[in-house]
Amino acid sequence: MEPTEQFQIAREIIRHEDGLVNNRVTWLLVLHGFLFTAFVSGIGLYEKFPGRPAAIACITMGLVLIAAVGIASCLTAYNVIQIAVHHVERTKEWWTATGNAANWPQVAGELRKGSYYWLFSTGRMPCLLAAVWSVLILLLLIGIL
Repeated sequence: MEPTEQFQIAREIIRHEDGLVNNRVTWLLVLHGFLFTAFVSGIGLYEKFPGRPAAIACITMGLVLIAAVGIASCLTAYNVIQIAVHHVERTKEWWTATGNAANWPQVAGELRKGSYYWLFSTGRMPCLLAAVWSVLILLLLIGIL
């Protein structure tokens, strides 16, 4: 196979995986927008049912379930995003192993040292959202919310 074809194959694989990550993060953010809206609306229900312990317990259980769905979707998204990232890394390794990498542009960008991408990357977004949901559950259960 010609080096041009190998380069195009590597770029197309990476482009495909980047598109998958983009779609997965987009649906994750949209879902969490709905979940956060439902959670905040549920917090507002506490004021409508003062002095009714059964209603308060049901509201609390519903809020915990909303947060649990949020955490579960984060874990799912994290797993599938990591699969795509791993495939991109394998593709880069394959391209390097062909021996043509030195004569061609990089098939994918590289991070600079000191970049905050490791914290605020698309791959870390599910972790950040899961942490937010965990804090919200904790605050809910200890009675601050």
